[in-house]
Amino acid sequence: MFIPSIFLTDVIAATAANAAESSDEATEAAIALNNEIANFGPLEFLFSGFGILILSAMFVLPLFLATIPANIAKKKGRSFGGYYLFGYFALIPAIIVTLVQKPVENPEKSRSMHERALGR
Repeated sequence: MFIPSIFLTDVIAATAANAAESSDEATEAAIALNNEIANFGPLEFLFSGFGILILSAMFVLPLFLATIPANIAKKKGRSFGGYYLFGYFALIPAIIVTLVQKPVENPEKSRSMHERALGR
């Protein structure tokens, strides 16, 4: 992951130096820019716009996608919560398992204690 950033800093430094026709001022600016980019650590990346986008894709998107196998399982008389967790951690296998499974013959056993107490 660090190899592309090393090449990127070299390209930026070379471009800045070539743009000013290799003057001392341009060389110093390129070196300063190269040092600033090289010191861009993991925390700076994490709180940058792209880092926040990556974090949201890793944690928020599965929250919504996990409802797909959970709803399929619920329609087949199985546990919504169990398949929601299964879908959150392993989405594709959870979808396959819920599509392959047959509906529960006795849905009374699959209902939670809370649902039975409320008479649902």
